[in-house]
Amino acid sequence: MKIKSRPTDARHKALTDKLCQFLKDEAGDLPDIELLALNAQVLGMIIAYQDQRKYTPDEIMTIVQRNLEAGNRRVIEGLANSPAGGTA
Repeated sequence: MKIKSRPTDARHKALTDKLCQFLKDEAGDLPDIELLALNAQVLGMIIAYQDQRKYTPDEIMTIVQRNLEAGNRRVIEGLANSPAGGTA
């Protein structure tokens, strides 16, 4: 089965923004690397919930990889367009 990409819509962006804000609010002084590890565990759980009758493990990992890259691009573009001139 070929995985079809579809563009991110306003609902996707709004949910992503809410999740990011929740993590910022709740993480407190948790180091970024620990937040990364915890989110990787959650992602692993979400992967486990996928219907293997619809998607192969390779297709799931393709979706994950594409969206990791999209998330990285979004942050990099945000930093590049920030008033601080690309510094965090």
